[in-house]
Order: sequence, then structure tokens, then C-alpha cells
Amino acid sequence: MSICQKFDNTPYQNAQTARRNMIEHTDLVPVSCVYLFQLFPFSIAFDRTMTIREVGEKSRELFGGEEMVGLPVETFFLMHRPRVAFTWDNIYILQKVVVELECLNSHFTKHTICDRRNSASTRNLLLKGQMRLIEEWDAIIYLCVPL
Repeated sequence: MSICQKFDNTPYQNAQTARRNMIEHTDLVPVSCVYLFQLFPFSIAFDRTMTIREVGEKSRELFGGEEMVGLPVETFFLMHRPRVAFTWDNIYILQKVVVELECLNSHFTKHTICDRRNSASTRNLLLKGQMRLIEEWDAIIYLCVPL
């Protein structure tokens, strides 16, 4: 004995197609870098040479107003997670991964810094966020918040 059921699923399929089309054709308005740095005041932007191009207000305050632009990122930050080398190529590949950076030599540093990637805990400020490529700048911006 076999039972054959006929169910008209076209309304659902049409709604799904319309939703997919709406998502594909929705253009987001470009956001000015001024707003990005206001929304994420701990943000850092750096170029292919891993040189800082711009920093948010709180990142600047964190290092006592010290001029950070034009200096290497590694001067101020250590990649805490993921545990890979802090290079342009690695960051470009890991754009969709949550990244933690440890602040080095800031006014809030509790003790001297050495390479502590293998330590279970840290007393320095950690920033957690995502690295995103900004093609217009040919730079990566780290949109982050403190932990």
C-alpha cells in the first residue's frame, strides 16, 4: 500500500526566493571612517607594511596620547588569539575570525612584557574584535572592544 500526498509548497518557495533576492540586492550605505572610529573608539587601521594609519580616540588615550600613526602595530599590540604570526597575509585570510590583541606598554600595563602567547592569563588589556579589509584605503581596520 502506498500513499501519495500532494502539497502545494509554491507560496513558501516564492517567499524564500523573494527574501534571497532582497538580501542579494540590498546595498548598504557606505559608512564614513569617522563613524567607524566613533562607534569603535579602540579601533586601529594599518596598511600592508603593518604600519598604523589611524587609531580611535580610546586607543590613543590608552597609550597616553602617544603618537601611534606611522609606527609598526607590533610596537603596541601582541596577537593573543588566534595563535598565528601577526602578518598582513594571516590577517587577510582570517578576516572572519574573532581576534584578540593584547596592549603592550600602555599606561595600564601591570608588568613588563615579553612574548607571553603561551600564558594562560594576562593582566594587560585585551581587545577583542574583527579585522576587516577596507579596499578604498588598502588597509585593514580592527573593529574591537576591550575585554
